[in-house]
Amino acid sequence: MIMEKRFPRTSKQSRDMWLAAAREILTSSIEHYQLQGHFGPDKEELYTDVAYFGAAVPEKRKNLKKVLTIRSGTHGAEETAGCGIEIDMMDLMAKAQNRFFDPCAPSNDNLSEDAKAIIKFIQHQHILEHDYNGDIGIVMIRAVNPWGAAHITRDDHDFIDNNRCYLPHDPVTGKFYHQLLPLPLESYDKYPHLGGLLVPNSLDDATLDRRHTRLRKILNAEVRADLMRGQYDDPLKIIWGGDGISWSFRTTEKILDPIYANTALAYDNDLHSGLKRKDKPTGSVQMLLLAEEDGPIHQKIRRDLQECPMEDGGKAADIHSLFGTKSVSTWVEGSAEGWLRHKYANSGKTIVPCGIEMGPKDGVELIDLLDAKGLRTAARLLGDTHPKTAEIKQRLHDYFCPDDLEFERNAKADMRRIFRYQLYALAA
Repeated sequence: MIMEKRFPRTSKQSRDMWLAAAREILTSSIEHYQLQGHFGPDKEELYTDVAYFGAAVPEKRKNLKKVLTIRSGTHGAEETAGCGIEIDMMDLMAKAQNRFFDPCAPSNDNLSEDAKAIIKFIQHQHILEHDYNGDIGIVMIRAVNPWGAAHITRDDHDFIDNNRCYLPHDPVTGKFYHQLLPLPLESYDKYPHLGGLLVPNSLDDATLDRRHTRLRKILNAEVRADLMRGQYDDPLKIIWGGDGISWSFRTTEKILDPIYANTALAYDNDLHSGLKRKDKPTGSVQMLLLAEEDGPIHQKIRRDLQECPMEDGGKAADIHSLFGTKSVSTWVEGSAEGWLRHKYANSGKTIVPCGIEMGPKDGVELIDLLDAKGLRTAARLLGDTHPKTAEIKQRLHDYFCPDDLEFERNAKADMRRIFRYQLYALAA
């Protein structure tokens, strides 16, 4: 009996498992980007790792026209869940590199229809063969924010939230996106009384109980929406966008610029966890397609859904129910997806930026992102030796990547369907 592979539980374990899975694919090319001068809790060096497959490997990149990119750990505490998805995809690819492996054989009945379709697609396209000369590539990036992954925090070593960090819009003036947006982003000016509440100066039980009660009363939908836009005054406040380009963004740009240089079509997936629709089970995926409603990207998605060949009864349209089909909001403009959208907006390329959210386990109590971020910031200020710090880290980890088989199975099932659709759409 083959044991089901579980998601990694720590960042160190996720790196070991991820590298082992990438090396199983004999035609892969692997690169490492070290975060210099910073270390994990056990003094280990920290890296962002990249694996290239098919036409994305450096020696074949001149042929690259279509690419599937998958990134985990933009928000560090969510890295183990995203890494688990990347490992699952690489495990399917490892099976597919054997041209004689038959995913439809009775001995492989444990594979889902989506898993079988991914394997057959890669086999039929010959993507992982040594002499592949086609134009489809796959890129996986592990731990976009390696410091946050190692220390179980959403933000990075500079307190920057990578999904609120705005790259310069104008290289001449150096103006950042947030300086050009019409809506007020300095939301904390409107709620000065929340600063000490969200980031308490004490983590004793009585203070936390009072904080919890007050937050439930204060954080209505309007206040949360304002605060979630981020702020750019003080790194110790919630959701700091930074005052420059983060290490994670600079590194991502080094990785993706050569990939997108000649690419005509790309599906870019940024894997997150912690957001779930109320009508969906734990681990189920919500896909936020970060583009304007009824714009060219949405139209392409609908067209591809109609044309995408799916052998199990034409269920490709089910993918659409996984798309949040959200219009771009101001805070999303600060995400990596917003950066991609802007950077290649007038290039003639089609970059489909997809924000992926895996839903948390039902019943896990966490008021919301602001609660998590505030407590973690307080723990950072008080130090890793504070008795509450380990408890807060565990609480965040249980929320963003619970040790729960249902969470992992549902997340893998939904992501297999999404990747299946995207691969077929690349070849359509």
